[in-house]
Amino acid sequence: MHGSWLGAGVALLCCGLAVVFSYKHEQHLASLYSTHSWLGIFTVTLVFAQFVLGFGTYALPGACVSLTTKQAVYPWHASLGLASTVFAGFSVISGLDHENTLLGCAYSVVNKVLDETYTKDGTRWRVMWGEGSYKRMVCVFSFVN
Repeated sequence: MHGSWLGAGVALLCCGLAVVFSYKHEQHLASLYSTHSWLGIFTVTLVFAQFVLGFGTYALPGACVSLTTKQAVYPWHASLGLASTVFAGFSVISGLDHENTLLGCAYSVVNKVLDETYTKDGTRWRVMWGEGSYKRMVCVFSFVN
């Protein structure tokens, strides 16, 4: 079951990459120029390595892989799976950030300190207000040592 889901994920990754690169080519847009694209390529490479390692070790029909080898490969297989999941999350976040920047959804905040308060243990909190390009008021509570 585990290998089937990973195999389906690899197939969908191939389809997704084909669509992205063909769209970029048709629109005459640059490819692989952002952090998102390079994180994505790194993530895809990890997922493919995970698939090859797992399939070759655990699921290849007729492969004579000893139990000792399978046990030795397992920590690498599990670590690669965790790393590919973490980097997939990084890729998604950087893609959202990249798209927001392209669409102009991001705005800068100019901070103005309105109030500073001290707590009993001597830490200081600042209340700052800023006004973004969309005229939104942003309240930031900053912890200052």
